Amino acid sequence: ARPKATKRNMVATMSGRMVLLTVILAALTTAVTSLTHSGYLVDMFCWEKPGHLAIDGSRLADAPQEHTMHCLRDPPQCRRGGYGVLRSGPGAGSNFELAYTFDAEGNRLALALVDSSPTIDNVTVTVTGTARSDGVMAVESLADDNAGAAARTGGNCDAAANVPAGFDCVVNLPGNQMRLAWTLPNTTGGESTVQVTGPGAWVGFGLGSEMAGSPIAVGFSSGSGGARVYRLSGNVAPADGSCADPCPLKNPGMTFNATSGEMSVYATVLDTTKQPLGFIYAAGPGWKAYHASRGLAQVNLVSGGVDRVRSLLFDRHQLHGTLMIATWMAVIPSASLVARLGKSITVGSRVLPGLIPTPHWFYAHLALHLAGAVLFVYGVHLALTEFNSLPNVAHHHAAVGRVVIGLWCAQVALGLLRPNKPHPHKPSSPSPSSLSPPPSDSKRLGIIPSSWRPAFEMLHRALALVTIACGVTNCVTGSLRFDKLYPAEDNVMLKVTGGLAGTFGAVIVGYCGYVVALCFAPPPDKLAGDRDVEL
Repeated sequence: ARPKATKRNMVATMSGRMVLLTVILAALTTAVTSLTHSGYLVDMFCWEKPGHLAIDGSRLADAPQEHTMHCLRDPPQCRRGGYGVLRSGPGAGSNFELAYTFDAEGNRLALALVDSSPTIDNVTVTVTGTARSDGVMAVESLADDNAGAAARTGGNCDAAANVPAGFDCVVNLPGNQMRLAWTLPNTTGGESTVQVTGPGAWVGFGLGSEMAGSPIAVGFSSGSGGARVYRLSGNVAPADGSCADPCPLKNPGMTFNATSGEMSVYATVLDTTKQPLGFIYAAGPGWKAYHASRGLAQVNLVSGGVDRVRSLLFDRHQLHGTLMIATWMAVIPSASLVARLGKSITVGSRVLPGLIPTPHWFYAHLALHLAGAVLFVYGVHLALTEFNSLPNVAHHHAAVGRVVIGLWCAQVALGLLRPNKPHPHKPSSPSPSSLSPPPSDSKRLGIIPSSWRPAFEMLHRALALVTIACGVTNCVTGSLRFDKLYPAEDNVMLKVTGGLAGTFGAVIVGYCGYVVALCFAPPPDKLAGDRDVEL
């Protein structure tokens, strides 16, 4: 019995040691892979862009503190791409590298954080979770390191070094590295000092969402230099003394940094009751010269929240694109399609009848062209009057647009100068020698003979195809251009362009199939003969 007892003891001892070893290994594994890390929060869409250059222009590998919450939170592609956290790079200097990417739960927590955080930029977080060998972290918790600082300053503001001295909040503005800073009011509706900084011989900002009627403060270096307040009457230079009392902007001032070439203009906003406030801003080469850049920001001065930072031209560009897409990818192609469906087609000895009876197709064709003309002319008006202040960036959209304008004008001229139809000759008495008398020639405007009508028809159709092709091409180039100008916005126009192109492509293919089917179908009399035989 003794040996058996010893054997049992040995088995029990070995089992206990195995359990203890398993517990130790599990503890060691947990100690190795379960961790807490603090670093800059990044969205993977921006991080994976060439050079780690985010769509808001921040250099994530060198200056991730410049990456704005607006960029982390608002662009759909950034929200869909997932999130991660950075750490200091192995080299000298302030370079950063990706520490971990988040799993599905981490991405959910990151979205909840960016949707609720009042931070503007310098977005640092503390993440706890289990790291995998592929660099993905199974996130257990995620905390905003700036939550305390934001609460101390009263809202969407940070205490980093990029906030100018004497101000509580700052946000980067699109256009020539301009920045908007402000102080939080002591009470709701109290005064706030606002400052805009940027390169230029003059820098200004105003209250409102458009130029007409907005009070503005401008700092300029021309002459003896200085700062003044004005009220804009429209898209023209303001008149001196135009912002009479009660002017909502007071105590303007300016500073100029000769080393950096940056100018700052500041003024006191007297009433901050209505929030958020719209701020227009601009800079130019010389006061009162035309601005070289401009934009719009909507800011809640009380809470510090930035609701939108967007170019002032965004709405104009979007309207221009909508008008052109509606013209060249919907209305004008529909007009040509109606004309094609209304006319008969001669194939060999056969005549295929039109699907829309005359004159209904012609009236529909004319109405659609008139509607397209209204949309096109308004779109061209916007382009000529609103977009001449854009930087001279190399692209082909404007050049193709000028070609489209020329082709459209040629089509309009052809429509006005279209030769008349020849009228049948009506002799005073019947002619027994001729059963089909020659038609009479009715000249358009007294000089264009009706004999030119076949040539006109051929030219009209060919020019219509070329014009529509150029118009559609410009819609595509314009949508791509819009995507480059506003990368943080959801480009609906590009999606609509693709959808309409696919729809009309399907219609054209279907119509061609219909024509081919009619060409190979037996003639009506042959069908009747076949039915007689079968019966």
